[in-house]
Amino acid sequence: MAVAGGRPSPIDGYACVGVDFRSASTEVLSALQEPDPGAAATRLLEELGADEVAILQTCNRFEVYLYSRSRDPMAQAARLREIIGRRGGGGAFALAGFDAVVHLFRVASGLESMVVGEHEILGQVRDAAERAIEAGSAGPMLRMLFERAVRVGRRVRTETGVSRGSVSVARLAVDMISRRLGPGSRLLVIGAGHMGSLIASYLRDAGFSDVTIANRTFGRAASLASRLGYRAIPLEDLRRALASADAAIVAVSSPSPVITEDMMPASDLLILDVSVPRAVERPSARPTVQVLTIDDLVDLAEDNRLRRAAEAERAASIVMEEAGRFEGQLMGAIADGVIRSLMERAERVRELELERALRILGMEDGREVLDAMTKAIVNKVSAPIIEMLRELGRRGDAELLERLRGALEASPREIGASSEGDR
Repeated sequence: MAVAGGRPSPIDGYACVGVDFRSASTEVLSALQEPDPGAAATRLLEELGADEVAILQTCNRFEVYLYSRSRDPMAQAARLREIIGRRGGGGAFALAGFDAVVHLFRVASGLESMVVGEHEILGQVRDAAERAIEAGSAGPMLRMLFERAVRVGRRVRTETGVSRGSVSVARLAVDMISRRLGPGSRLLVIGAGHMGSLIASYLRDAGFSDVTIANRTFGRAASLASRLGYRAIPLEDLRRALASADAAIVAVSSPSPVITEDMMPASDLLILDVSVPRAVERPSARPTVQVLTIDDLVDLAEDNRLRRAAEAERAASIVMEEAGRFEGQLMGAIADGVIRSLMERAERVRELELERALRILGMEDGREVLDAMTKAIVNKVSAPIIEMLRELGRRGDAELLERLRGALEASPREIGASSEGDR
């Protein structure tokens, strides 16, 4: 947002475009997922003409954050909405400036998650920034934003109960299975990664004992099964395992389905696919097989949201407070940059004039005295100017600060030419 007096603020350079579980189906989110988010962000950097780009993608959202110092970020955001729309995300939202910052802070705090207060998103925000920085698509402005978002997310979880006893997508998946099947049911968990491991653990806590774990890497499935007292099978035995299971929960990362229709049995089977992209084909000729996805967890997630409404309000207040502080931090950073430019220019002038004076006087013995004297003059003259620059930062006068920075960043050659002219 613009600061007092209608002056532009550095926060106005931020923008965010994306879709989440509210505005897009699992199919759309799957279509938008990038196998290499860092490389994709680099491509968008060139295509949009932005200064910095980062992609945040999870099973429930696909969002692109950008920063532009000189161009209109909303124009770039509109272009980005077109790109996402062509890939199926026609309901993409676009936010700019203060609103974009608030959104990321809410995301990191778990307030925009399907499961309000869930913890996983905090690590996903941090990982998104690290990938973009490593790829070279994110610079200091997005680094500052994402680092602050992670700190805000931690503060929200520390000072409110929004994450206390929090559930996750994995917990919701087990809750759904528990509502439909008894603890004596035969279950199959496909995937032994982070999500699959959580699901298997929660199934044990819920009293399910007849559980088989399948994974592409059998050793990983065997290790998890051994720890929980379950069985493990290689993925090649999946067809036979499906024929004897009452339900299967699929949590894998695969570009193609791991369960195709021809693998599905003729007997009753419930399949819950929490993978993004989807890892289970929709059956067209298997009436006894029911396939559910993350989209079917929405009602359970809404119950969780309502239970946490009061804590979410407290968390939202913290988010707004932190967004205001972040804008002040940005203004302070601009003021500090101008101060550095001032002092660097002053030091170049001081050194040039000191050498000139020593040559004219033909004396080297007095160097230490003159050096100390000129440093003292620079410090005393610059002190009130520095205070004025900091006050401009506090007032949010970004435009004037940028003009001053430009005036101060003359090349050393120009400074040297000025000194030579005074001889």
